[in-house]
Amino acid sequence: MRNVVFPKNIAVTDFVSEYPPFADKKDTLDWKNCHREFAHTSPNCTGITAYGCGHFIFEDNPPLIINSISKVYASTLNGIHSNEVMKRGLDYSISAANERSKQEIAFRHSENDLNGWGYALMQQGDMQKALEVFKLNVELNPASWNAYDSYGEALLKDGQKENAAKMYQKSVELNPNNENGKKVLEQISKQ
Repeated sequence: MRNVVFPKNIAVTDFVSEYPPFADKKDTLDWKNCHREFAHTSPNCTGITAYGCGHFIFEDNPPLIINSISKVYASTLNGIHSNEVMKRGLDYSISAANERSKQEIAFRHSENDLNGWGYALMQQGDMQKALEVFKLNVELNPASWNAYDSYGEALLKDGQKENAAKMYQKSVELNPNNENGKKVLEQISKQ
């Protein structure tokens, strides 16, 4: 693909997620460099890193996608129509930014926030930090079966079977309907 010449008269916006789906850091770096090189091939090509996003950027940050499309579309229109598209895009941006701030304030340091952070760290390969975040989540949310379940999952992935079993056991005690926790406990006991 590096040898294919993309037509320079076509406007392109190339989105790159901050958290690509690769476990290997070298693959991630190569992938990001490939996108960066592509974005610099033409003045009509724009590269955007979607910070805080995984593979589905359109789900993680809809305003980024919508406003980028609006900007490109507006550039194809005449003055009055272009201005209207840009105005609507700006109105949407203001509304979306305000809504996102509202959600972040409500979500900050919540059980779900810490759980998501722990899983993001695991995905990035930083198991020690992930374990610390999951442990903090259990300490801050001692009545949450899900916090214990997630901490157990991380401990098991780290090879700490005995500690993982304790977390899964606590999770099942708090939620007797946690079938996944029961299944994992059974698997651990067979090993």
